[in-house]
Amino acid sequence: MKYLKKNKLLSLFFCLTILSFILGIFFYVLIDNNSKTIISHNINLLLNNKTINNTLITNNIFVSICIFLLGISIIGVVIIIPIFLFKIFIFSFEFISLLVNLGFKNIFLIILYLLPNFLQIISYFFICYYGCCYSIYLIKHLFKNINYNMHSMTKKYFIIFLFSFVLIICSSLIELFIISKLKLFLIK
Repeated sequence: MKYLKKNKLLSLFFCLTILSFILGIFFYVLIDNNSKTIISHNINLLLNNKTINNTLITNNIFVSICIFLLGISIIGVVIIIPIFLFKIFIFSFEFISLLVNLGFKNIFLIILYLLPNFLQIISYFFICYYGCCYSIYLIKHLFKNINYNMHSMTKKYFIIFLFSFVLIICSSLIELFIISKLKLFLIK
């Protein structure tokens, strides 16, 4: 907790994460009934869909590589944060939509269904946070002539990326093979 108080960027990331999650929940409350009907219909289509989405792993890997590459650029901070907040917003909107449509009695199955997405959110949190840190240090190094050990920071950022990359692949595989089986229980 002390580290969180000292680190302003990490505190900002946590606050923005919580705010984006709350906004995703409130967005469901604010939309009209016609949109809620469409969402309910799409959830039923999703649960009844028995095909496997083979592009899932590719898409998740592409997003994590883009975030990593943006993190090693000067403009990375401005682009990484909205991408991350959008992911959080969509996650919370999906959670509340499933909860409203499937009922509180299925909360355990909903949490299991969203577990891979939650693992991806954790992965994106780490890579976005360290990407923003790296971008900020790079800006300070280039424009304010503050000397940082960029080799050490690059190595640390690359290790975080590898950790996130493995977590993304694992969560995508879980979503691809295990969650497709779990949908059978959600249909009942």
